[in-house]
Amino acid sequence: MRARPPRATTIESEPAALLALLDAERTALLAGQLGQLPELARKKEASLARYAADPERLRRHAPRLLAELQRNQRLLDMSLKGLAAAQGRLTAWQQLIHQMDIYDPVGRRTRLGSGQAGKLQKKI
Repeated sequence: MRARPPRATTIESEPAALLALLDAERTALLAGQLGQLPELARKKEASLARYAADPERLRRHAPRLLAELQRNQRLLDMSLKGLAAAQGRLTAWQQLIHQMDIYDPVGRRTRLGSGQAGKLQKKI
């Protein structure tokens, strides 16, 4: 039986593992799979905590990791802006259910709103 070559230690493979996590986070953000983010964040925090214990290793890998972290942060920021914009559009539609202004052919405004029964009045 031949001996297997030694596997990379956790310390040696850790940068690759963290970069793979960051890439998975990027993929999830671009695909809109926001449900995957909490688990990825937990794993990412655990990996980054191991770097905090070894500042020299952090200095060696900092430029690449920082670039990837900043890229993902920009994607997260854009995702939050997109969600806020979608929420604003939904709020506007919900307000139309309760009250809406319409204009006749000469430009006079009529406000339609909830009647006593709570249903939108219709103007024909």
